[in-house]
Amino acid sequence: MNTKKNIHIILIIVILMMNSCASKMFYTTLDVLKPADISFPLNINNIAIVNNSYPQPSNVGHTTENISGKKSDEIILFDSAAIFITAALSDALNSQSFFNNVNHSLVNQNLTKNHDSINVLSKERVKTLCNMFKADAVMALNKVVVNDCRYEFLVENDQGFKYINEIDVKTKTDWTIYPLNGKAINIQYVDSFLWQTESYDRKKSFEELPSRYDALVDASILTGANIAERMIPRWDKEERYFFVSNNKSMQQAMDSVSHRKWEKAIELWENAAQTSKSNKIKYQSYCNIATSYEILGDIDQAIKYIENAENTITNNSFALEKDGFYILTYHQNLLKRKIETKILKQQIGN
Repeated sequence: MNTKKNIHIILIIVILMMNSCASKMFYTTLDVLKPADISFPLNINNIAIVNNSYPQPSNVGHTTENISGKKSDEIILFDSAAIFITAALSDALNSQSFFNNVNHSLVNQNLTKNHDSINVLSKERVKTLCNMFKADAVMALNKVVVNDCRYEFLVENDQGFKYINEIDVKTKTDWTIYPLNGKAINIQYVDSFLWQTESYDRKKSFEELPSRYDALVDASILTGANIAERMIPRWDKEERYFFVSNNKSMQQAMDSVSHRKWEKAIELWENAAQTSKSNKIKYQSYCNIATSYEILGDIDQAIKYIENAENTITNNSFALEKDGFYILTYHQNLLKRKIETKILKQQIGN
């Protein structure tokens, strides 16, 4: 698999100071690479995406709720959800360059004419599709269930009555990944989308909504794009904090942080923890060291020091109520990151 990403954390900026109920803390944002929902075998470099679903009947899943709260079923001719979803998924995966090549088949593999059934592809059909598209695996969309409702509400405020119109669309998709050689993988996704308008003019509020058909098209395209994001490792932003103190060593350590001199900062916090008689200085220093090691990519050392902080804070029941919540939560985050790091190594081969 091709990827230009790595599992290191990028420190954005440490400049914003905020006051917590327990201590003063410096806030930082980290870019953290998260594992994909699916761990593709490393020998899968090319995939073929196929539609293996039968269209949902036009009289299923479409409702309207009027201003009085009464619901009614609607008939909407929209049988292209699977086409838009698979095409958008293929485009999004190709743009990410995680796989060498992603092909999209325009031929529907489902000949059952039954929307509710799952059509399992035979080994022979998988082999044929892989040969046709020079793929290592086939990703088949087995079923699409679309539920959409148009709502109208009337709310009153100081300026009068306001009309609110919404189109709420939920898509449920069922997928199977068929490796050319290997065990099939099944996965389901649920995506939700909402369009909303509001106006004191009832007609204007209604007319500013997209048409029901356009909303369904957009929801289908967004569904495919969302699934692509879940299928490959992705960058997420996470918040971290550094405890600050009047302790001389801790102040000097924060000066080192501003210049990204992590080893020096760790040395100063270690000195503060070893020389101070204050449990608060100790656990805050240990926690800061843990954060620094996480930034450096050493999750094991980060866990070691957050455990030191946790063991120290148990001697201070007052702090446990305040700072302790952050430390306990951060410990759990680090344990989760260790698991995710192992999964990432499997997914990107590093």
